[in-house]
Amino acid sequence: MVNRIYDEHTALREDGSNMTWPKHDTLTWNVIIHDYVETIKPDLHLLQKLGIMKNRGAIQAGGHCGAYPFAFTEFFDMIFTFEPNALSFHCLVNNCQGENIIKMNVALGKSTGRVKSFSVINENTGMNQVKDSGDDKYYIPMITLDSLGLTDIDLIELDLEGYEYDALLGAKETIARNKPVLIIENATDDIRGFLSKFGYVEWKKINRLDSLFVLESDMEKLNDQK
Repeated sequence: MVNRIYDEHTALREDGSNMTWPKHDTLTWNVIIHDYVETIKPDLHLLQKLGIMKNRGAIQAGGHCGAYPFAFTEFFDMIFTFEPNALSFHCLVNNCQGENIIKMNVALGKSTGRVKSFSVINENTGMNQVKDSGDDKYYIPMITLDSLGLTDIDLIELDLEGYEYDALLGAKETIARNKPVLIIENATDDIRGFLSKFGYVEWKKINRLDSLFVLESDMEKLNDQK
C-alpha cells in the first residue's frame, strides 16, 4: 500500500500556480515570489545578456518545495536541486516533474555523514534546518557537491539556513572546475574570504538576505552597465 501521509499535510495552491504546498505554511510563498521576481530574476537576465553566466546547468539548494528549481528552468538546461526535509521534498517532487530537474533528498555539507531535519517556524517551512543526527536511526544522508563530479555548472544558489559555508567547503573542486556565478544566503566574512581564494568578489547584495558573487575578472562588464 502506498503511504499517503504527506498528501494529508499538503494541498494545491489556489493562486494559479497549481503547486503542491504544506497546508500549515502561510509565509514562505510570498517571500519566495518577491525575492525571485523582484531581485534574482532580473540579475540572472543581465548576467546571461552580458555573457557572464551561460545557460547549461545550475545547482540549487535547499530546494524546499520546488519553486526555485522550477523557476530556474527558464535560464538553465539542467537543474540539480537538494532538499533534506521529507515533507518539502514530497512537494518538490510533485512540483518539478521535468526530467531536466535532478532531485536529491539529501543535505549538503563539508563531508559525508548524516543529519536530522527539524522545523524552526511551523508557518515558514523555508526556515527548516538540519543538525547532527547523532546515533538516531532516523536520519538524512549528507553529501558533498564535489562527490558528484558535476560539470557545465553556471550557477550555484545556496539557501541552507546556516549550512552555506559547510556546503561551500564541500564544493571546492566544483567551484574551481566550473567557475559559476554564486548566490549565497547570509554571506559571512568566512564565505567572502573562502570565495576570494577562487577569484570571486561580492558584486552586490540583491535582497535582504542574498549576495551575488562573480569572478573579479567579470566586474568590468558589470561596471560598464552603470
